[in-house]
Amino acid sequence: MKTLAVTLAACACSLALYAEEPLIVGPRSLATGGTGVATADDYTAAYYNPAIFGFFGRSDTEGGPRADNNGLSRRGFFGLNIVDVQVGLRQYGEIGDYLTTLADEMDTIDALGANGVNTPEDVAALIRISTALTSIDNPGNALGVDGNSGFGIRLGHLGLGVRGWGQISAVVNELDLTNVGLGVGNGGDFSQDIENSGAPQAPVSLLVGLDAGISLAAQEILEFQAQQAGLSAAEAAELVTLINASFAQYGVTDIGDNVTSVTISGIGVMEIPITYGHAFSDQFSVGVNLKGMIGRVYGTTILVLDEDNNDFTAIEDNFKETFTFGVDVGALYRLPRLNLGVNIRNLNAPKFAGPAGFSDVTLDPQITLGAGFFPLKTLGLSMDIDVLRTDSLVQGYQAQRLMFGLEWDVWRFLALRVGTYSNLAEDDIGRVVTAGIGLNLWAIRIDLAGAMALETVEVDGSDIPREARVAFRLASEW
Repeated sequence: MKTLAVTLAACACSLALYAEEPLIVGPRSLATGGTGVATADDYTAAYYNPAIFGFFGRSDTEGGPRADNNGLSRRGFFGLNIVDVQVGLRQYGEIGDYLTTLADEMDTIDALGANGVNTPEDVAALIRISTALTSIDNPGNALGVDGNSGFGIRLGHLGLGVRGWGQISAVVNELDLTNVGLGVGNGGDFSQDIENSGAPQAPVSLLVGLDAGISLAAQEILEFQAQQAGLSAAEAAELVTLINASFAQYGVTDIGDNVTSVTISGIGVMEIPITYGHAFSDQFSVGVNLKGMIGRVYGTTILVLDEDNNDFTAIEDNFKETFTFGVDVGALYRLPRLNLGVNIRNLNAPKFAGPAGFSDVTLDPQITLGAGFFPLKTLGLSMDIDVLRTDSLVQGYQAQRLMFGLEWDVWRFLALRVGTYSNLAEDDIGRVVTAGIGLNLWAIRIDLAGAMALETVEVDGSDIPREARVAFRLASEW
């Protein structure tokens, strides 16, 4: 039976994978809310808007008002992005809390399966485990981890580099609500085990009149413990109804045989971009980013309650690799104190083949509009918005960011940055606030940034932000 269950769970993992959510590249952009289409001033323009390369080192040639709002003319012929690194974690819904509960109860699950219910603590453990199992596949429950890192050289209006990025998500795809019981103890009867556990009964049961799969007294005890665990009366009744129905239909089952499974899917891509920007005038520039792309699509399925089959690292061995190419194009128009930009990423919708049981991954094209306003030479305000909604690795989850940022060059060597972004397509993460600093030490530039969602979720007794990011960059500009 267990072999059959594992086989079915593996077959059920033939889920569609979707495009990656737009990246945030570089700590300067992260600190200013993910903006950069109209305000990037370094090698990261290869990602945000290749047209910016057309203005590097270019001074006003007409003697009119300068439109070099963010100091692009100060950049010389050579620039080196030594390294930039960013990592992020997102928690959709309550999956982290439920996975933590199940991981903490592994030993208890084994004991209950072997010995049955003997104490009030055993009943409470059964309720915790059943609650986690019945809730873990709620819509929007998923974990996501992403990261990117890059190196690049700028030679005048030409850029060459390498950038690697990856995203991974974990979602429940097979929920076993049959094996939610446990083996019986010395009494030889599940109802008798519950009744003999010594657990107090609820004063009034909401379950009177149910078809008896287990005794009414046992139902009352389970319901009472469910409410003690923090469930509402309605939730407690629903949970106990599930356990009762399982016993009525299947008899005694072993929760240790539960085949609830989690599908882990991800993509890792190495991009080798060649970037060129050409300024037709002091006001208008266009650019293109041609990138060779080597991508791996990963996928595996693990059994949540089977320690022999829940190795998360198994995903490393199940992948398919594809080589393709991508095209990004951008434009930038400059006015005194105002920059307006547009960037189209993945214009050709590059596609990566998935391993057996997993669909291909297509990187949806994304159009991003950006504006930068510079009321002072030392102060810049930025706003970017994604025009389209794109899919993600989490099935049914979409992304469309609205981003705001502010940068103040307090002194030439110190920049202070703040920002915020939010997803217009979904509301589970809420608003994310960002901040960071930039240090210009002659030819060396160091940037640090962090981001944190205002919305939190309780995991193992601690309030954890639904999204958090950190980024670092070391560069040299001449």
